[in-house]
Formats: sequence, structure tokens, C-alpha cells
Amino acid sequence: MGAKGKRSYDWETKVAAARDHVDNDMAKTEVMAKYAIASVAPLERWCREYRTGGPEACISSN
Repeated sequence: MGAKGKRSYDWETKVAAARDHVDNDMAKTEVMAKYAIASVAPLERWCREYRTGGPEACISSN
């Protein structure tokens, strides 16, 4: 089983992943594989923040 714990991602990764899904219509599974995102939950949160506030909204996202 995988190790449990909280992974953190830098701002550039969050914005790039959100942009790929929201603006470039890349599937969530493809985005997760491309950026080594462990769970769909943070990606969905980043996309929601990106849609409402743009790239700057992802700055303080954990």
C-alpha cells in the first residue's frame, strides 16, 4: 500500500494542470499522469479555483 500523507505541489504545477484540463480539454486522468498528481481531489479544487479566479487563485491552494 502507498504511504499516507499530504503531498504538496508548486504553483506552476497547479496552474499548468488546471489550464490543461480547463482550457485545453485534457482529461483529468491524462493531467494526473502528466503532472504525477496522486488524487483527483486536488486537481478538481485547482480547476474550480482557476475557473473562478484565474491563475492567481491557485497561489494559496494547498
